[in-house]
Amino acid sequence: MNFSVRDIESDTAWDALVDQTEHGTVYHRAGWLATLQATTPARFRRLVLEVDGRPAAIWPVGFLRKGPFRIAGSPLPGWNTAYMGPLFTNDCSDRVGAVNALFRSSPIRRPAFMATRLMDTTLDLSSLGFRKTRSFETYEIDLSLSEQSLWDAMKGTCRTRIRKGEKNGLEVREETDGSYLEDFWAMATDVFAKSNQRPDCGLGTSWSS
Repeated sequence: MNFSVRDIESDTAWDALVDQTEHGTVYHRAGWLATLQATTPARFRRLVLEVDGRPAAIWPVGFLRKGPFRIAGSPLPGWNTAYMGPLFTNDCSDRVGAVNALFRSSPIRRPAFMATRLMDTTLDLSSLGFRKTRSFETYEIDLSLSEQSLWDAMKGTCRTRIRKGEKNGLEVREETDGSYLEDFWAMATDVFAKSNQRPDCGLGTSWSS
């Protein structure tokens, strides 16, 4: 079995790889990484692990310097990024082994500190020297239920807020590309700033090494 690690320069090729994985999110996509590159001191590498010429795992990682120390994050706190971490294709039979190969490759090797936050809560990185620091939870709603059943299951305060939103012309639409990212970033930052906070939420697991 032969494996190699290389950078993906093309945005289109990178997003195509994200689309091949189970836990890929907007935070993994080229548009979001470009925004982080422009708004943080980190410099990002979009890495792919290929086994026998086929992609098995990808990992976007940002690097920065703190004095003499080289810090790596996927993501780091303060990046307004809920989760990131490595992703795996269907061709990956050993996810921990894939992370180990990426972690020990020359682009990542020997950072003084590394943190990652994963959507895949089943992935245990403790054997690689990582320590779990936090777990994140959220609500799950069964959308196969009827609209009336979903409405009836909501708290009264939630229904009141929805009615208020409808009255004020609230529009809900599904985005199909990354063109909304800059508007989303500005909106989220503005909303959280009212409480002296930064936007950072999600479901997943945070690991640091």
